[in-house]
Amino acid sequence: GNEVVLQQVVLNLVTNAFEAVATREPGGRQLLIRTISDQPQIVHTFVRDSGTGLSEEELRRGFEPFYTTKATGMGMGLAIVKKIIDDLHGSVAIDSVPGEGSTAAIRLPIRHES
Repeated sequence: GNEVVLQQVVLNLVTNAFEAVATREPGGRQLLIRTISDQPQIVHTFVRDSGTGLSEEELRRGFEPFYTTKATGMGMGLAIVKKIIDDLHGSVAIDSVPGEGSTAAIRLPIRHES
């Protein structure tokens, strides 16, 4: 995929993670970004935070355009992420435990240029 577009995906997820951990005490703020390729044609990227987590309703609606849990949010970050990943024939999912944090998991096929 286009590196600028993929940077937008990571930027949106990292921004969400930073905002999620902002309410934690400084020692409890964690953000982990991990990319692995454990299959020949697939790459996985995970963005995990130690924030407040999301409710089931927030998880269910999280990728909807204009849905936000933030007072100043536009509700487009995750919708943009989903559109980009879908366009690249990948998948994105959010897993969360309220009070413990969330993990965004992206799965993308690897395309080799000829």
